[in-house]
Amino acid sequence: KYNLRINNDLSLLGLKIKLRNEVIEKIENPCVLDCFHGEGIIWGKIKKETAREFEVFGIDRVAKYNADWTGNNINFLRTKDISRFNVIDLDAWGSPVKQIEVLIKRKWSGYVIVTFISNIAINPDGILAESYGLTKEMIRESPAVVGGKIMDMFFFFLSKNGIKNIRFGGTDKKKYLWFYLGN
Repeated sequence: KYNLRINNDLSLLGLKIKLRNEVIEKIENPCVLDCFHGEGIIWGKIKKETAREFEVFGIDRVAKYNADWTGNNINFLRTKDISRFNVIDLDAWGSPVKQIEVLIKRKWSGYVIVTFISNIAINPDGILAESYGLTKEMIRESPAVVGGKIMDMFFFFLSKNGIKNIRFGGTDKKKYLWFYLGN
């Protein structure tokens, strides 16, 4: 068992590890940018259980977790050279759509591992809502209609941005997935 002091759901840890192992097996020299690093539990466990050599660079807002970089991962993705990384891990508690949008705008290529949790069913991420053709007024007027569509909106956003081949699992409210972004 893990002594967790962070906001990380490990109920589907096996699935999270399986999806990450699938990705690193596809790459000759994996170099991972873990944007929600926390204590590094998931990648630490994978490193212990696999014979594969790979690098993990962690980002976290909280300095106490000893990540390689402390700060806002969106700012890092927008402003730093991320070309050395061929895997970006977005294990967010909520929506990592802003981070995905930055990667798309920067035309970054590589594997993206995502945790998407629709924890606020009647208040979708603005990027998702706009992608789906919804305005703030529409959401305000009919929140119940929007509530059941958050996951649909997320997958629509990915498809609209050219992301077609997605490997995923999870529950109704939590999706764990990976896809290749770029050419």
